[in-house]
Amino acid sequence: MFFYAEAIMPSITRIRSVADTMMYLVEGDSRALLVDTGCGAGNLREFVNTLTDKPVIVVLTHGHVDHALGARGFDEVYISPLDREVYLEHSSPEAQRGFLTAMPKEAFGPFDTPRDDADWSDPLPFEKMRPLHIGDTFELGGVSAVITEGAGHTPGCVTVLFPELRALLLGDACNDFTFLFERHSASVVDYRAMLTRLWDAVDGAYDRTLFLHRSGEGAADMISAVIKVCDDILAGRSDAIPFHSFIGDGLIAKEMDPDSGRRRDGKAGNVVYDPAKLGK
Repeated sequence: MFFYAEAIMPSITRIRSVADTMMYLVEGDSRALLVDTGCGAGNLREFVNTLTDKPVIVVLTHGHVDHALGARGFDEVYISPLDREVYLEHSSPEAQRGFLTAMPKEAFGPFDTPRDDADWSDPLPFEKMRPLHIGDTFELGGVSAVITEGAGHTPGCVTVLFPELRALLLGDACNDFTFLFERHSASVVDYRAMLTRLWDAVDGAYDRTLFLHRSGEGAADMISAVIKVCDDILAGRSDAIPFHSFIGDGLIAKEMDPDSGRRRDGKAGNVVYDPAKLGK
């Protein structure tokens, strides 16, 4: 088993997969929208066919290995042109297989571990995907998806607002453990400016926030909470806890519980940043 689906609200199904990756299938009366496609383990197209018989549009929030590599088999796939370099780096066989090799065993949960080529979906070539831009709106029939800002985690990272459902998918763009330390990530100053624009655009338009890891749920005030974290980093009030991973090293702004991934002070929002990229 490589996928598990759970209905989380009317019109939205959360799809969980290996290595703590998840996707969202949003259905309208005439079409469906799939947000992200996981790391390419298993045949996602076949699994989605068991959930809906409507035409499926795919939106990739960003080009990282754990979110964009299962898109093959879908006819209409969108990604920001700004994430071209990210996607090309992360879609190599070495990056795809290496990602799972680096994950701890517990990250697989109830899912199977891909063992040979038959367990993998080859990544879709970037040239076969369509350009995605801020402000793009996908009408699904009674439900719409509006592409909103999210750059920082990667140059082309996006968030998705579902106005009729009053839900905002923040994904990896802004959450309880936002990665902002990778080579392609923005400076803290530029990231904060993006969050301010995003908050101005979506404030009051949603009640529920959705994410792409762990529980998939988080605080409704996550954007403003992470803006405050950025302010603390820039003002020298960061806890500056060293963080090491297979994709690089950074500093955690606020002390956290490693088991839950939440801040020890009980507040929402956190950032792992590169102290050399503050942008002051």
